[in-house]
Amino acid sequence: MNSSSEAIHYGVPIIGIPIKADQPLVAHRICEELKFGVRLDPFEINSTNLQNAISKILNDDSYSTNIKEMSKISKNSHGSSKAAELIFNFMNSN
Repeated sequence: MNSSSEAIHYGVPIIGIPIKADQPLVAHRICEELKFGVRLDPFEINSTNLQNAISKILNDDSYSTNIKEMSKISKNSHGSSKAAELIFNFMNSN
């Protein structure tokens, strides 16, 4: 999720190649539901479908538009600074 969060923050479309743990779920959400990128099956990846995914990301502006809109929302929510403030306040309250 950290890589996805960074991609959202900086507004960079994603080519997801989920392998284990939370990656398949995150890749599905990011790529299939939110349309921030293209998800590839790690067991079927080859140079052709990787090249096609890159081409799709570069030539279809909807991926860039979608993730940049979420980037604006993410930055406006100030989530990182709010989380740091909550942790700081908790640590100082004990």
